[in-house]
Amino acid sequence: MMVDLGPDRLHHGALRHISNEHPAFQDATLGKRSNKLLDDEIGETVSLTGPDTVVMVVSNHGIKLLLGSICINEILIRNGCPVLDEAYPKMPVLLNSRPFELSGGGRRGPSCAADSRK
Repeated sequence: MMVDLGPDRLHHGALRHISNEHPAFQDATLGKRSNKLLDDEIGETVSLTGPDTVVMVVSNHGIKLLLGSICINEILIRNGCPVLDEAYPKMPVLLNSRPFELSGGGRRGPSCAADSRK
């Protein structure tokens, strides 16, 4: 079995060159080139398979312009779940910089569901 995340990453990065609904859309040249590259790569990969191989091209969400987002971690932190040992950072931080740790290995605030570890 093979799973290729390349198409997903490609479309996330190139959507502004694919969808004329994207606020930063300028022209579709790069989008067409990226889709051609993707199509060629899938074709080359499929050509390496045998006659008994089942090939499925699937997506967990398809390609659609989404304007806006929610940050579930931000919502949880602002509602005291989890409780942070250090002050909330004023600026975005790199994921691997770990500017704070969870108290007591994951202490929950009063608005969180009951602690299932008890």
